[in-house]
Amino acid sequence: MEYQLSVDGYDLREGLKRFETRRKIRSTKKKALLGFDGRFFSIEALDRVVVCKAEGVWPGLATVNANVVAALAFAPPTGDMVPVSCTGARLRLGSLTVACGWQPVSHTLLDLSAAPDWIETLSLKYRAPRAKIASGKYASLIKSAERKLDRLIAKAAKPLTPFGITAQDLRDLIEDRLARRYATNS
Repeated sequence: MEYQLSVDGYDLREGLKRFETRRKIRSTKKKALLGFDGRFFSIEALDRVVVCKAEGVWPGLATVNANVVAALAFAPPTGDMVPVSCTGARLRLGSLTVACGWQPVSHTLLDLSAAPDWIETLSLKYRAPRAKIASGKYASLIKSAERKLDRLIAKAAKPLTPFGITAQDLRDLIEDRLARRYATNS
């Protein structure tokens, strides 16, 4: 199945300016999440977020390497409306086509209880478009949950350093497991 959006070109180009960087992105494992909440298309990568007006159908989250977004900042797509589509394995943004991951979003999973636990809160970034998170006031809860995860990872990584296991290795493992869990449960 192919999902398609028409994204406001001006909003997209202005937002991509936030990703212009002269620094090389050190980790090729950093990901960018692309989502749609019914009104706004969002790109979240490298601790930055772009939100653009859009129309179409996009019931999930696409994941690409963050370097793709950084490259788009230097050669942004043209036009009043930029076509964005995803087949689940390939993402097309303007004339650029790259490999991607796709996670369907179940509307029942988007509704959080009034007091979610911190792991459920962490999972939101895999289950909901960034615009939905911001409009639901969950961004501060996610930051708090990520701080808790950082402390836990630091504590767990310390005794594992003799085996060459780093805190980043643990973070990558946890994020991969969360992504898999919520991709299969949706």
